[in-house]
Amino acid sequence: MRKMLAYLVIVALALSASGCALFSKPRIIKWSKPNATYQMYAQDRYTCLQQARTPVSGAYVYGNMGSSSSGYAESASLFMACMAAHGWA
Repeated sequence: MRKMLAYLVIVALALSASGCALFSKPRIIKWSKPNATYQMYAQDRYTCLQQARTPVSGAYVYGNMGSSSSGYAESASLFMACMAAHGWA
């Protein structure tokens, strides 16, 4: 009986720990650049977002029915590299 209770406690702790990992807050980066204005930041950010964006699409067909979707995916590593190249730290 004690083994079963210990097992249940371990499973409950493992599930709660994995749940925290799933719902963790996104990482917030504060960019800084000497003598830069907000307008300069916004312009560099927009440029880097455009460069880090990649079009993605998918489709499937089943008999005479089907579905498709398309959109964009942003690469965080490309965005951060672009911001660094523009002098932001």
